[in-house]
Amino acid sequence: MDKTLANVMLMLTRTDFPQDRLEELRRAEMARVTSAPENPGALLNQAFTAAEAPGTLLAKNAMVPTAADVESITRADLQTAFTRWVRPEKARLVIVSDEPLATLMPRLNASLGRWTTADRGPVPTSLAVRPALVTGPPRIVLIDMPGQVQASIMGGQLIDLPTTDEALAPQIANIALGGGFLSRINMNLREDKHWSYGASGRFDADDLGSSYQVETQVQPDKVGPAIREIQGELNAILTDKPITPKEFEEGVANILRQATASYRMGGQIQGLVSRLQRNGWPIDFYDGYSQRLQALTIADAQAALRRHLQPSRWVWAVTGDAKLIRPQLEGLGVPVDVITPTKLLGSQ
Repeated sequence: MDKTLANVMLMLTRTDFPQDRLEELRRAEMARVTSAPENPGALLNQAFTAAEAPGTLLAKNAMVPTAADVESITRADLQTAFTRWVRPEKARLVIVSDEPLATLMPRLNASLGRWTTADRGPVPTSLAVRPALVTGPPRIVLIDMPGQVQASIMGGQLIDLPTTDEALAPQIANIALGGGFLSRINMNLREDKHWSYGASGRFDADDLGSSYQVETQVQPDKVGPAIREIQGELNAILTDKPITPKEFEEGVANILRQATASYRMGGQIQGLVSRLQRNGWPIDFYDGYSQRLQALTIADAQAALRRHLQPSRWVWAVTGDAKLIRPQLEGLGVPVDVITPTKLLGSQ
């Protein structure tokens, strides 16, 4: 541990950003940039986020950088950013150990305790981030990739879900809708229709803008029907086919099992404590976790879906052969924009 702490102090106080390492990272990033026009996942994510949250930091963060962006970064840029932002004033240390604090503290004070703000200037103003809340106008962005043997689909909307929200009711509800193998969306597209190897939906809490997203890959001749089926499952669970008692009970049991398995290892405990600190939750927050979970009702889960999801406002992104897919999208009631990978990546 002493050697590790010494190395950490070297990293924090004598970072030199070697040029050869910078060039190695630049080459790796350039490979990502040059492969992006043929990478359905990268194209889908950028197109969907731009449609979902146009003009926001969330959309900007999803963009594949340009070659000029990557080439322009210098060693001095890295050093300036590091000096400005990596500082001890608000740093917090999370340790998971069987060694008592009485013996840990002297070692920590002898190393990290000597980390100062010398030569780092005044404390910078934190970035003011306002989450994107208003989903862009409903539409389907079809990225034309002729010859693809599978088509990728992503659909969803922005929601008002702060990252500090425990969101137990949405989690339970989503196990019925899209969050597990037995979820309605997966059973429909995979088990009933045999159009896909799997389909899933999830609540994604993000400081830049939280969302609910459904994602799947289907055979190219079933893109339109697959979107229609997803829309149908969304409308059904919100109206005439709400969450059943069996789905609700399985959701509660599933989350309890996950919680039991998720906090056994040191790294898992470290992540848990880090989340407590990030969210400003008390250290005993999870003492009542199972009680809070079991206190929820099926009405709470159903209300969470009705609060967050408005299928008529959804945006969609699709990658695949436009000649085959475009006609399938007629009749879905959503405007369709066809775009090439080059145009999409060049639009930034």
